[in-house]
Amino acid sequence: MTDDKICVFKDSDLKNFGKSICEINIEEREIKNIDSHRKDDPTSLWLKKHCEKKYAFALLANIPDDNRDESWITIQVGSGNKILNEIISELVRMQPGSAYRKFPSVFHENTPEFDYAQEVECQKYRFIAEQYKKFKILIFDNELFLEQQRGNIPKDILDGFSEEQKAQVVETLFAYMTRAYFWNKSPRNNMIEDRISKEIINGNIKIQKLGDKKVIFKGKIIEEY
Repeated sequence: MTDDKICVFKDSDLKNFGKSICEINIEEREIKNIDSHRKDDPTSLWLKKHCEKKYAFALLANIPDDNRDESWITIQVGSGNKILNEIISELVRMQPGSAYRKFPSVFHENTPEFDYAQEVECQKYRFIAEQYKKFKILIFDNELFLEQQRGNIPKDILDGFSEEQKAQVVETLFAYMTRAYFWNKSPRNNMIEDRISKEIINGNIKIQKLGDKKVIFKGKIIEEY
């Protein structure tokens, strides 16, 4: 069952996770400048060193306020063995009006440029980029994160899980903790996410939601709870 509630949480809430997450702030300027086709792109290289041998991430958007302890919502959570590519793809899709790409053919280089925004995924992320100007990327250390949650997860649930499967568990847990705005279970190989979701819904896995609950509507918070 769905509703419009989303968790708004603070930087100080994230500190509770300690070394289980790496926090990377991304400004609008960096999003506009990122180029996924350049191997020496500074933002891509900067992200790459944090993503090495990591398999789960979350994309957060900043809620402007006057408090030094900044507020955030989770836009998306993902996992896999190539999270750098996923993160870069999301940032490129967020670029307003500049994410064009040529598709040259065997015989012609001077082919038209096509706007990424024709894809639904691009329209989705550009909408978010229009609403918010500052973002944070969390890179999870699966083992440390799950160790912190050990008291909330029955011991036998994670038995025999591979590194990639543990990343799916981390993805699902954080998505539920923060009620991630665009998160859906993977359309492929989603047995782990399905299982963890059912365990959460049935109360077998305990979830402590981060921060306060608020209502979000079309990217804007319109009512507080």
